[in-house]
Amino acid sequence: MVLNKLRQSISPFLLSLGKIIDRKGIPAIFFTIMGGIISGLSALLFAYLPRATYFAAIALLIAGIFDMLDGSVARASNKISKAGSLSDSTVDRIAEIAIFSGIAFGGEASPALVAAALGASLLVSYLRAKGESLGVPVSGLGVGERAERVIVLIAFSFFGIVSLGLYLVLILASITVIQRFYKILRTIEIQKDAAGMLSL
Repeated sequence: MVLNKLRQSISPFLLSLGKIIDRKGIPAIFFTIMGGIISGLSALLFAYLPRATYFAAIALLIAGIFDMLDGSVARASNKISKAGSLSDSTVDRIAEIAIFSGIAFGGEASPALVAAALGASLLVSYLRAKGESLGVPVSGLGVGERAERVIVLIAFSFFGIVSLGLYLVLILASITVIQRFYKILRTIEIQKDAAGMLSL
């Protein structure tokens, strides 16, 4: 996808920035936690300033920057770990739930739309985890990964049309769920057929 290509193009810059931050002695977990805190602030802004959602959009943008930096610092310091991955994924899911809850509380979209968009978003993450547990990596597959969904939400929130943004998030996430489910299922079936042929 376009964002994956963009990540690849700016990866050297982010790695260099990560090395500078690492030399300052700031650990990756700091950026994970700060990203979560600022995401929480964004959720509060959605909830209590529903007529000025550009404030929430700005907070969400800053949270996204922190989210990028935690991985860069971890790679630069050669401290990528399962514990760090667990922390990052958990904070991301909590942040996602908080932000969608803030939108619902602020009345910027119907509860049904918020629930549907959140559910589809969580399914995208679930299928990535399930795919990895089954030996079928699907990271990078789909038109509505977390980065795409966040960018859509930031853009539409900045112009005060959160509801339309959620409709697009729902569509992108749903397409990604279908893409990932099909890839995992298809790969499992191929592996099953191959195993059956080998046993003959």
